Amino acid sequence: AQAVRLHLGRNYSSEVAGSPARRSRGPVLDAAGARRLREFIHEHLGGRITVGELAAQTRMTPHQLLAAFRPAFGSTPAQYVIRQRLRRAQQALATTAKDITTIELECGFSSHSHLTACFSRRLGCCPAAFRAAARGGGTPPPAGGRGGA
Repeated sequence: AQAVRLHLGRNYSSEVAGSPARRSRGPVLDAAGARRLREFIHEHLGGRITVGELAAQTRMTPHQLLAAFRPAFGSTPAQYVIRQRLRRAQQALATTAKDITTIELECGFSSHSHLTACFSRRLGCCPAAFRAAARGGGTPPPAGGRGGA
C-alpha cells in the first residue's frame, strides 16, 4: 500500500512532501511563441482562424496549444480572437465612415447579428450606439469593456 502511495505521489501529485521540485503542468508558450500567435491572429482577424492554424504557429498539437494558451493570454483562443475583433471594430467605428456591414466583415464577424451580440455582451451597447457616442463627443464605453465574450 505504501509503495502504491509513493508511486502515485511521485507521478501524479503536483506537490509531494519531500520532493525537490514540482512537475511541469503541461506545455508552456514561450515569449517567441506568444508573439507569433499575436501576429498571426492580428494578420488574420478578417478570416476564419482555427486552433490547428494557431498550433502550427507554435509547433504544438492543438491539444497542447489549448493547454498552453490560457496561462499565456488569460483566456481561451476563441475568447482572445473575439476580443481582438471587437477592438478592431471599435477602432473602425470610431475613426472611419465605413458602414457597419463592411466593418463586421473586415473584422471577421460572420454576420451583423454576430457582431451586435458580441458587442452588446462585451460593451453593453450596439455598434451603432458606440459609433454615435464616439462621433457625437459622448463617452463611448471603455475599450476593455465588461464581462467575457
